[in-house]
Amino acid sequence: MKLDKSLAFQVVNTIKDTCGQDINFIDKQGMIFASTNADRIGTFHAIGHKAAQTEQTIEVFSDDDFPGTQKGINMPMSLS
Repeated sequence: MKLDKSLAFQVVNTIKDTCGQDINFIDKQGMIFASTNADRIGTFHAIGHKAAQTEQTIEVFSDDDFPGTQKGINMPMSLS
């Protein structure tokens, strides 16, 4: 099952309202398809890609450690 983009935008905005942090949804190819930072939509996120491929949570400790990344937690999720 694929996450609808309009629902993804609602989710990222709701989470940001709660935690005050930028939130992204990244597909299995590593492309950001929904984000609270519009400049990041359509860009490649290396660690988000790795998290999706390995199905493991990966934390990035500083901005730009990896291509297209910023400090934060990358947590894979799946819909069934």
